Amino acid sequence: GYAVFQPNYRGSIGSTWRFPADDQWAFRKMHEDVTDGVKAVLASGLLDPDRVAIMGSSFGGYLAISGVAYENDLYRCAITIAGIFDWERVIKQARGSEYARGHYGVLQRYLGDPKSQQEKFDEISPIKAVSKIKVPVYVAHGKEDPIASVAQSRQLISELKKYEIPFEQQIESAEGHGFRKIDHAV
Repeated sequence: GYAVFQPNYRGSIGSTWRFPADDQWAFRKMHEDVTDGVKAVLASGLLDPDRVAIMGSSFGGYLAISGVAYENDLYRCAITIAGIFDWERVIKQARGSEYARGHYGVLQRYLGDPKSQQEKFDEISPIKAVSKIKVPVYVAHGKEDPIASVAQSRQLISELKKYEIPFEQQIESAEGHGFRKIDHAV
């Protein structure tokens, strides 16, 4: 059987009122929330610690890769769908886009400036820690994703190859932020 742990980490829709406003952009704290929750469930003895996977879509995809990059021995594998792994790149792309200038301002305000806060961006971007991943990764993304650029997953795949980390990929045409076509989802 399967056990599923689906936490409402700080910043989750519907639970933001429980945390300080600054925590809505505290990405490492969100990762730590998931890690703490998984460790608490494991401490209960209900799960086999050698059979724990992490999966997420969108920001959850970010958290899945953060989990295997920063918690090397906790998970057996990771699945990421339409994730973001390099926040500096997100800001640079938003700055250069005539359609995302408003988004750029929000990112700049709450995440900061990668030029003056490089250490912070390295800390919140698991792409910088891919070399620490020890488990297989499944990477899925739609080529037409208007929210999280497929370039994020392609960059992740490139890094996984570079460090010889086992992975499978599913990059689909005519899909956006997640898979809508049943054949792709299956």
